Amino acid sequence: MRNEARRLRTFQQWPDTSPVSARDLVRAGFFFVGPKDEVQCFCCGGVLKDWGPGDWPALEHLKSFPSCKFICGEDVGNQEMLRLQEIFDTVDGQFLSLLQGIDSEETALPSEPEYPEMETEEMRLSTFQNWPQYTDVRPEQLARAGFFYTGLNDIVRCFYCDGHVRNWSFGDDPWREHAKWYPGCEFLLRSRGREFIRSVQESFSSTLLSPVSCEYFVHSILSSVESGVVLLFLPHPSYCALCRHGVCEMF
Repeated sequence: MRNEARRLRTFQQWPDTSPVSARDLVRAGFFFVGPKDEVQCFCCGGVLKDWGPGDWPALEHLKSFPSCKFICGEDVGNQEMLRLQEIFDTVDGQFLSLLQGIDSEETALPSEPEYPEMETEEMRLSTFQNWPQYTDVRPEQLARAGFFYTGLNDIVRCFYCDGHVRNWSFGDDPWREHAKWYPGCEFLLRSRGREFIRSVQESFSSTLLSPVSCEYFVHSILSSVESGVVLLFLPHPSYCALCRHGVCEMF
């Protein structure tokens, strides 16, 4: 179960009513064992269940099994479907390897949208009724780019690839953010074309100060007794990719 694609295949019977997605669980090291919403880590063997709204699989993994080598960032042989580390590897033109590998078995595009009920722009737009006022990115822009609102902070998800983005800043373009973090999304590819994606990826690579090796999660935890929120602190660059697409749990 070191292979993310194989772990993802175990979620065929994952309950549709679950507040957490199969892809987030897979990225956090889990595969589905059942019954109901019970999952297990391929590395430490830890089992979690009873997922609730707002749960982040990686954070719950770390809180429950802090000695797990995988969730602590050690190399345990995990095989990613889309290697986030490659986003930061600009040496010898390897930055575009995500685009070049989207037809391989392990990075196969989904044949259907992850959220078919959100396939229309109108339906996606209807989810933004409580969109926070502090962000300058308009719901119409986000819905057009394939995103719907999750109802949590400013986190949005793509109806097709299930990619999620948060921490929106002034001037952010939803289409470009989509192409920056999820270049393999078929909806994005059909809507904007390969050249647009390639252009965004090349532009993004030039903005990085240096190749970054931001560990998958974690070097220390601080628990806030007053708020009950657990924060992860990482040796980040000033612009952390993992924070933008929802892997880092910094609130």
